[in-house]
Amino acid sequence: MTQQRLNIIFIADSLHGGGSERVLLNTANMFQKSGHNCHILLVRHIIEMALPENVQIHTFKLTDYLRPKFIQEFCIQKKSKN
Repeated sequence: MTQQRLNIIFIADSLHGGGSERVLLNTANMFQKSGHNCHILLVRHIIEMALPENVQIHTFKLTDYLRPKFIQEFCIQKKSKN
């Protein structure tokens, strides 16, 4: 049986601090090593820790966008599947 490759997006305020940010990076790294595509979407581009390989980081400012375009597209896709 072939494993389905998932596209996973984690949303976080930033990658500064400790506990929850480290858990997020470890989880994204685990999914990436399992063959999935992982993205981390940051509200603020503050990164104070080492990033796992192949995990893509994206940043947007809430003051610039009410909802980023790719999240809008994702929501539209989910609604159209129902």
